[in-house]
Amino acid sequence: MMAQPTRSTRSTLQISSILSSARMRTAEMIRTMLDMYDKGGLLPIWELGGNETYTMIGNHAISVVTDAYLKGIRGFDTEMALQAMIHSATRDHYGLDAYIKYGHIPGEKEHESISKTLEYAYNDWNIAMMANAMGRDDVYREYIRRAQFYKNIFDPSTGFMRPRNILSRIRHSLRSNVEVVQTTVHLIDVVPSDDNVVGAPRCH
Repeated sequence: MMAQPTRSTRSTLQISSILSSARMRTAEMIRTMLDMYDKGGLLPIWELGGNETYTMIGNHAISVVTDAYLKGIRGFDTEMALQAMIHSATRDHYGLDAYIKYGHIPGEKEHESISKTLEYAYNDWNIAMMANAMGRDDVYREYIRRAQFYKNIFDPSTGFMRPRNILSRIRHSLRSNVEVVQTTVHLIDVVPSDDNVVGAPRCH
């Protein structure tokens, strides 16, 4: 059984991509992820006992593949990997369709809208980095644009990420939007270090 990437992406897989004795194992795990994509139509979100549970948000397999590729790990089909990443980032589920349409997930369209917007923006940044390293400038430009969507839910008046409605207006108070694992205070740490986020123009 492959370790599910939601947790291991922050620990086990990071270490195995650095240790020379474990780098081949990383390639093997990515091949397993691609096999799951080939047979199931999606990179794994939270695999358990050989089955996809769809328990967590975002798709952390995307960052695992990018991290390995940028560290020089090969031994897997890189073209298929990029295709799988793009495919997994363009499905109409879990608020992803709203994210693509509005540049954020409106609070009235999907629960956990802040967490999901940030996860998808991070996934997009990883796709952009992978595409750039592979010389796919068309893919890079599209996904680095989408990766900026996290700015659309930043509220400079409070310094926090806050849910917005379809019209991009602040919808909820800080206490009324249930998010995944993190509190609103912690969610600000999900985004890249960006001193320009305060007062940044909306990204489209």
